[in-house]
Amino acid sequence: MYTTDASDTPAWPDGLAACLVRVRGNVIAMWSARVLALGAAHANVDAPLLAPVAPALLDELAQQLTHAQSGTAGAAPQRSGPLTAGMHALADLVCELQLLRATILDALQTGSRALSARDVELICASFDGWLLAAAQAPPGLPLHVSDACIDGFAHDLRNPLGVASASAQLIGLKSSDPTITSLAGRIVKKIGDADALIQTLQDTAALADGKSPVLHLSAFEIMALIEEVCVDLPLLGQPVSVVGERIEGYWCMVTMKRSLENLVTRARKHGRRAAPITVRVKQHNERMQLSVNNAGPAIAPHDLARLFEPPRRQEEIAVKGWSLGLPYVRSVAERHGGSLIVDSDEARGTTLTLDVPIDARAYVAA
Repeated sequence: MYTTDASDTPAWPDGLAACLVRVRGNVIAMWSARVLALGAAHANVDAPLLAPVAPALLDELAQQLTHAQSGTAGAAPQRSGPLTAGMHALADLVCELQLLRATILDALQTGSRALSARDVELICASFDGWLLAAAQAPPGLPLHVSDACIDGFAHDLRNPLGVASASAQLIGLKSSDPTITSLAGRIVKKIGDADALIQTLQDTAALADGKSPVLHLSAFEIMALIEEVCVDLPLLGQPVSVVGERIEGYWCMVTMKRSLENLVTRARKHGRRAAPITVRVKQHNERMQLSVNNAGPAIAPHDLARLFEPPRRQEEIAVKGWSLGLPYVRSVAERHGGSLIVDSDEARGTTLTLDVPIDARAYVAA
């Protein structure tokens, strides 16, 4: 453990900052060993979370000590961009910073050289600044907003969207200019797309809060639903091909429509614009298989395993956007007694298949 000298006389003729620079490598090695030895907060991690930025933090601390020794005013401790990037939890970050501070104090206490009270105060002040900044705005924390909070945002967003949609429809009705009528129709469509995205956000937040989609089953013909979802795609410049059988079954129309909209949206976003999206429906062994295929880059094999996981960090936002909403689609499939299957290949493109029983009443009742 370190000790303190009551005097403010520097114990290092060439300065405390210079000594810190000399022992930086040893400090980082000792600190890393301490973090990994602690173990509990860093299971299955082979390096401290702060390892990439620890050298920069020590350099920044040395600058602060240099300014203090010379009597000049230095900048306040900076919250470097990488400081909290990718952190799993604020508790882990605080723990590592505290261990780093203790390791620095131990390393600077060598032989007969004791840290002065002023030295300890300066070092701790820098770490206090970093800890405070991290606690106030930790961008690397898990991305989780409560379902109630999302609902509040959705309500606030839908009010202006509703006004904009009604206004665009009114413009279309009052104008005899085909160009204006067409543009008004496109505005209404885009507002509808935005509303669908808001609904997807609500659905995903509900799943994150542990809520399953509520199903209300009714008898309807699936091809009519597919045609309703896909009818506007050509107007948006997206070729689409709908093939298959007309199958009537018992499903939840609302959640099936939302799931299909989600799959089509993902296919539009990630497929080649010139290549058509293919929506196919077929019957097999009393089950309905609804698939959406797009020609485009394949999803990397290492991403397939986490495709249906809700994003937990900023850099994981949805396997480049693919998985936003897919946890909801899979949940809808499972609630119907089915599954969501993904097949992705450079030659075949990406196909997501909703496989559910034609009559889901027995499964929903269970």
